[in-house]
Amino acid sequence: MGHPARNEIEKHAKDEFAVAQERIAIRYGEEKHRELLQVSKRGNIGGYVPALTELAAKRVRRQLIALADAYVKTFNFFGVPSDVEAERSLESAGRQIAAGSISAVRGEIELIEKRLQRPLHNTGGLVRKIEQTRQSAMNAGKLLLKRQRIQFKKLALENVLPTHRVSDQKNHPATEAADVPNRAPRPLDTKRINLWIGENGYTNATLAIALKTTAKTVSSLRNNGRFHGSKATNKLANLMGCEYVSELYLE
Repeated sequence: MGHPARNEIEKHAKDEFAVAQERIAIRYGEEKHRELLQVSKRGNIGGYVPALTELAAKRVRRQLIALADAYVKTFNFFGVPSDVEAERSLESAGRQIAAGSISAVRGEIELIEKRLQRPLHNTGGLVRKIEQTRQSAMNAGKLLLKRQRIQFKKLALENVLPTHRVSDQKNHPATEAADVPNRAPRPLDTKRINLWIGENGYTNATLAIALKTTAKTVSSLRNNGRFHGSKATNKLANLMGCEYVSELYLE
């Protein structure tokens, strides 16, 4: 896999985020129904605004963290470090999400007021609460992106520097070797590898961490590509519990 175009990264991240958005929307709907039902049962008309405000703030935070996480997963998938553009996109999306949430809560309040035929008070804290949550979530999201960059550089360095672990060699027949391009005449048994990855709940990103390599290398292992070496193959064999690394190759 070559270096991806920036629009390819954006599309992949947005697709990841869309999946998370669905889960967040469902959770928000369930929580809102439950909270407003409780307010109604208590007969506390003053509880509607605080409940809606708190629910909206939680949703804003979940959305921004989910967007940052989608970028992290995307950068790991393509095997590249996060960039400034992702932070800018996060900031832009944060402003839009916050504004949309404030507008939605105000609309909810108007509907409740019409239904009850009574005004709801204490609405002044809505904007302040949403903005505080947006800023807090933004900082957390940027931290996730920064950690991805740091981890990428660390893994890239570990991939370049050879490691020699005598204890590993004693404990695992599938011992580590220098990570040179894989020139084995037999192709990897990608069906077995991908089945094991799926059964154990790994993604390219999480398996890369387990193997102390990059998502690009993991993708190569899964697709019998050109970007992994014998070192990565041996590590995977060890993790899978193979007695011999040859078990990962087709006959």
